[in-house]
Amino acid sequence: MRKKGNNVFDKTPYLCLTMILAAMMMSVGCGGEHEDYVSEREGRFIDSAVQGLTYISGGLTGVTDAKGTFFYEKGQTVTFKLGNIVLGSASTILDMDVKTLELAPPVLTLTPRDLVPEAESDRDPQVTNILRFLQTLDADYNPDNGILFSESVREKAKNYNDVDFSLTPTEFEAETEPVIADLLGENRELTSAVRAQNHFIRTKLQDILDKAVSEHDVPGVALVAEVSCEGSDCINGEMDGVDYEDGKFTWKLASGYSNLETQTPMTTDTRFRVASLTKTFVAMTVMQLVEEGKITLDDSIEQWFPGMIPNGENINIRQVVNHSSGLYNFYEVPSDWFFDFLFLRQDTWDTLDLIELAVEEGPTFPPGAGWHYSNTNYVLLGMLITEVTGNPWEDEKYGLTDTIVAETGESNLEGPYAQGVADGTYAHGYIDLYDVTGAMYGKKGGILEDASRREPSAASSSACMISSPENLCKWIKLIGEGDLFGEGYDFVNDTTVDPELYFPMTPATQCGPNIYKNLSNNMLIASGNFLGYDVGIVYDPNTRIPIAACTNRTLRSEDGQIKDIVIFDAVTILGGGLESEN
Repeated sequence: MRKKGNNVFDKTPYLCLTMILAAMMMSVGCGGEHEDYVSEREGRFIDSAVQGLTYISGGLTGVTDAKGTFFYEKGQTVTFKLGNIVLGSASTILDMDVKTLELAPPVLTLTPRDLVPEAESDRDPQVTNILRFLQTLDADYNPDNGILFSESVREKAKNYNDVDFSLTPTEFEAETEPVIADLLGENRELTSAVRAQNHFIRTKLQDILDKAVSEHDVPGVALVAEVSCEGSDCINGEMDGVDYEDGKFTWKLASGYSNLETQTPMTTDTRFRVASLTKTFVAMTVMQLVEEGKITLDDSIEQWFPGMIPNGENINIRQVVNHSSGLYNFYEVPSDWFFDFLFLRQDTWDTLDLIELAVEEGPTFPPGAGWHYSNTNYVLLGMLITEVTGNPWEDEKYGLTDTIVAETGESNLEGPYAQGVADGTYAHGYIDLYDVTGAMYGKKGGILEDASRREPSAASSSACMISSPENLCKWIKLIGEGDLFGEGYDFVNDTTVDPELYFPMTPATQCGPNIYKNLSNNMLIASGNFLGYDVGIVYDPNTRIPIAACTNRTLRSEDGQIKDIVIFDAVTILGGGLESEN
């Protein structure tokens, strides 16, 4: 389907020989190890895979196949056309490390957004016009299974020199309707702007999830997000994986498996251990007790637990909530709890034993003198909730947990945000033990082990809750929109309620009730990593978009956690609320 232009080497053999010798000399002089001698590279064009577009890049030309595959010359732009209708051109310059410039460069993915360099979002009007044009001309009018242009459409499109994609939506509809009718030989309604945008965005989000599975070796991953849409056209944006109700779209997408052995597909209502997102529930329960006047953030630990914590009279609840207490993180101790987990001893850990591990190590720094993430803080807060209310922390309004071994199917859960093993699919969590233990347990990239049957009580109120991406998305939305507390008690967003609640971790980031605030955009971020699971939630106050994503494998920080490889890209793609043209 592709052919090269005239090869100048065929006409000038002496020039060819000279260039080859020069290249060899450069290879010797520079070591040649990373010399980039691959000029023809592979890419794919997607809004779903688009088949039947002509592409031109330097001396290469051809037609995209069923996977949207095209070829381009390194450093050259690539232009896409349907017949003589030019969609646009895109740069192929890649930001790659020199070591990747070898025989098998990565496949470059381009989309209609890349054809409009000045576009500020995927919902740019010119980008949207291109999307509507492509999807409407699809042979079966169903872009979900790919976009294909028939031979007839491609041939007739040669009669048109151009279509102006920079027109306003109304002008574009008026100009293209007769063109589309002629190309198809029938009248067909132009795909609505909202539907075209949602299809494109869903394709990009799904691509992120699929790459998490294929490139980061996670068994499965699921994502849920909400985006507002106001207008009569919004209902047209519903499709598989995108629901519309009450002025908002809910995106529900997944990839991979929740159980590798049974090949059970991952879904957005699959249950995960949500690791340190448990802390957000515990923190909000503490804030609820503050609002009710049962405690204050200035109360000392000594006041509630006399003699339990050395220097407890100088550690207040606020410092425990925002990780500035200085309490040692017992997870960092190479202690019996770790080996219990590793070797499946199935011992149950008491919270006092966990506190004792931290106390034996001594403080990391004096109270309030620094910031250090410590699971000990939230084991202590779970104990505080029980002490204040007289109930187990998991029975309180926001504190819901499962401390039962997963494979038994037992659960003690009730409530709107936590889910038990028995009432839905439970994601088996996997670990590469090299990531946990280093070289002492084999080489990196070894066999993934199912961590689900390991006893999780050592996580306690710091990390052992179970929930689903759908419920976590609802949860971060409640936090982000300040709907958890009474009027005047928005602890998370209104810093005047408690000016000292957020502790400065870095010049750009503050930590509050286990919620991290990016000071450049006020985005709220929380994430968690428990052996076998990696989860994250984000709320963007500028666009009012909540997002939750979960995967059933432990991801190392240096390789990127779920927030890095999925959520932040999803925030960029979703961008903001939709406004219908109607």
